[in-house]
Amino acid sequence: MALPQLKTPTYELKLKTIQEPIKYRPFLVKEEKILMIASETGDEKNIINAIGEIVTACTFGKVKSGSIPIFDLEYLFLNIRGKAIGEKIKVNVKCPDDMKTMVETEIDIGDIKLNETENHTNVVEITDEIKLVLKYPTMNMVSKLNLNDPKELFKVIPKMIESVYEGEKIIEDFSEKEADDFISSLNSQQFLEVQKFFETMPKLKHMVKIKNPKTEVESDVPLEGLQSFF
Repeated sequence: MALPQLKTPTYELKLKTIQEPIKYRPFLVKEEKILMIASETGDEKNIINAIGEIVTACTFGKVKSGSIPIFDLEYLFLNIRGKAIGEKIKVNVKCPDDMKTMVETEIDIGDIKLNETENHTNVVEITDEIKLVLKYPTMNMVSKLNLNDPKELFKVIPKMIESVYEGEKIIEDFSEKEADDFISSLNSQQFLEVQKFFETMPKLKHMVKIKNPKTEVESDVPLEGLQSFF
């Protein structure tokens, strides 16, 4: 006699860059095992690949790690995790007053939102005539590069150019070498304007209030990025 088939609930979530709500389910033991194995290796690339694999499975193949921006994928995974193991998560936070004492605090996943910097735009004005339209990096790309390192940005920015406006003309057909040569021709101020796109793009962020048990000092500590909520 066959064992009964368990029903798994489904939910919907609105992402920033996808118009239609995404249907998803909690991850199951088989997917949790994938994450545990990856986490035990301590290798960030393995963890990122595991998250991408889990998100694809839990969205019924709708979302793949290379198809949506890193911040949408992180937000989606956080909600998948919440439905699987509970809406409350415990994280260890370092006290900023002594930079060594760790304090455990509990966070409601429903309170964690994407932080959007005011006036953020993916259109970067290079000159009065020339503007860049940039794409958001995916998790596949982030796993290979450090976007906080200016040298790494030189590698990734050419891949992020979606189109170039030159006056009324829109240029969309260009090679990666042409894009690389274009970025290399920017002056320092122009490159800083491009950097702002990465610095201000949406990110998971949540403020927690903690109290150092050793010093009695209370602090507000910002948690940013998916790794902060593990």
